[in-house]
Amino acid sequence: MQTGQVVEAERLAAEVLKANRTDVGAASILARALMIQNRNEEAIAPLERATRRVEDPGLETLLGAALGGAGRRSEAIDVLRRTSARRPPYLPAFQALAGQLHADGRIDEAVAVLESALVLAPGSLEFQLLLAQLLPQRNERGRAREILEKLRSAARDIRMFWPRSRVCCCSTANTRPRRISTVRCWRSAPTIP
Repeated sequence: MQTGQVVEAERLAAEVLKANRTDVGAASILARALMIQNRNEEAIAPLERATRRVEDPGLETLLGAALGGAGRRSEAIDVLRRTSARRPPYLPAFQALAGQLHADGRIDEAVAVLESALVLAPGSLEFQLLLAQLLPQRNERGRAREILEKLRSAARDIRMFWPRSRVCCCSTANTRPRRISTVRCWRSAPTIP
């Protein structure tokens, strides 16, 4: 898969699953290969079989993504809610659940999921950034700006942070004075090689 040979990865993973139906790695690779090819509907069956045999939050999260990609959003949300309720928590399930809720137009619920994820992982820059991206849709630009300013201060050394946050930061500035201060904030960002 890393070399772009998705069809070959699909074939090999399917062969491994025929020999060992509980192989979590093969089920995951097969599902990912199918999903990359926009064959989400086909990825659902092997994932459902695997999740019945093995309790694995990673597979359940993939199943939720495949269901959502196949247009079965309510089923995806149900699967991801169950997965995110597990303890110990599997944090990618929270991100996937928030994404499915957002895609379904349920912004308040998506924000609540991200806030609950931040209770479990308060230092997660990714969850904070996702939350800041959703808040303007609830007309909470000030809160989004506060999160981004906090992230800006905390993440000066993180190379991948600035390209994503600049887009979000600019989108939260809805008035001219705020846009100007946001642009100044953006321009003061450290340069990244």
